[in-house]
Amino acid sequence: AALLNQGDIDRQAIGGALATGTHGTGLQLRNLSAGLVSARLLLADGRAVECSASSEPELFQAARLHLGGLGVMTELTLAIRPAYRLEGRIWLEDLDAVLARIDALAEDTRHFEFFWMPGGDRAACKATWETQEPPVYPLAEEGKRRAWSDEVLANERNDKHSEMEYSVPLASGPDCFLALREMLARDFPALAWPLEYRTVAEDDVWLSTAYQRPTATISVHQGIDQPTEPLFTACEDLFRQFSGRPHWGKIHHRAGQDLASLHPRWNDWLSLIHI
Repeated sequence: AALLNQGDIDRQAIGGALATGTHGTGLQLRNLSAGLVSARLLLADGRAVECSASSEPELFQAARLHLGGLGVMTELTLAIRPAYRLEGRIWLEDLDAVLARIDALAEDTRHFEFFWMPGGDRAACKATWETQEPPVYPLAEEGKRRAWSDEVLANERNDKHSEMEYSVPLASGPDCFLALREMLARDFPALAWPLEYRTVAEDDVWLSTAYQRPTATISVHQGIDQPTEPLFTACEDLFRQFSGRPHWGKIHHRAGQDLASLHPRWNDWLSLIHI
């Protein structure tokens, strides 16, 4: 068996990944929270409650991405599929060319993403598709890779860093990225960490950053030994202009009033965390 999709890394506990809407990339693939089938919650008043789409449905909706606000999720059932193999390749391409055909790149493979180093002209692109061919070991560190899904999707991220990620409407993704490139070149020319661009399918999870809209996600990174506030504040100001929703597991500075304006079901979720 295998997860439908995975994020860049697989070091998180599954409970924490669900609680924050962890996602990978794929135009037709939703985040992990959207795959929750049922859960057992230990509420703040000590009650244990089972919930699903048919039992305690409102509690279930809130629990799909709960931020720890409902209590402790002690058991869960997650949608999975039979184990499958993926093949992927990495290549360098002019950033403007990538953004000009980003829709085709995302549509042509199961997973597509790219990284861009500020100040550079080229993007490091990674495309991955399902295959029936046998795995190839040892796994390639660069270029092509073919193996089971968890071996291809998960990466090592050993360089410690801070990160901000925002989700914007899919159609706005390229313009938002170009605006970031212009701002970074002007105000942060020394930034030495990459930006990452991915896609996520829309869903109906109340607090999902892809709630009711196909989504492009853009991540900004900074070294753990570097100040983050000037950079991330400037990026966040720009993300706001594109109706961006912050990733729940990464740095942001949005308050409750801001979040209520970004998430149509915010108040519904908030009313249930006092159970």
